Amino acid sequence: MKKTMKLVATLTLMSLVGCAKPVLFDPLGNCRNRAIYCAMEARENYETKVASGPVPGYHGINHAQAKAKINGEWQWLTMMGANCYAAQKDNFEPLNDWKVDDFIHYIMSFKTDKVSTVDNN
Repeated sequence: MKKTMKLVATLTLMSLVGCAKPVLFDPLGNCRNRAIYCAMEARENYETKVASGPVPGYHGINHAQAKAKINGEWQWLTMMGANCYAAQKDNFEPLNDWKVDDFIHYIMSFKTDKVSTVDNN
């Protein structure tokens, strides 16, 4: 029971801090997935971008976060549950602003060597 409670507490904490915190860094890069999802959801009504860049103090760890132009101002987006909301910028230095489709192509450029592109059907 204690192990289950510790696991639940750890998973809850991990879901709250996201991938910008290297102590609980998600090796699958889910911040990229969340950024793409929020940008695609918001672009139905707003101009959107995905920003990416390093996390200060942690060499080699990068982060991505979506933003949308709402009422003429760029607002950061964050995902809570299955929904995206305007929020504060996460703890990273945004060096690149990407169009959503360009960011997806960029991500796929270094992931395709691990994913089969052959359709066996």
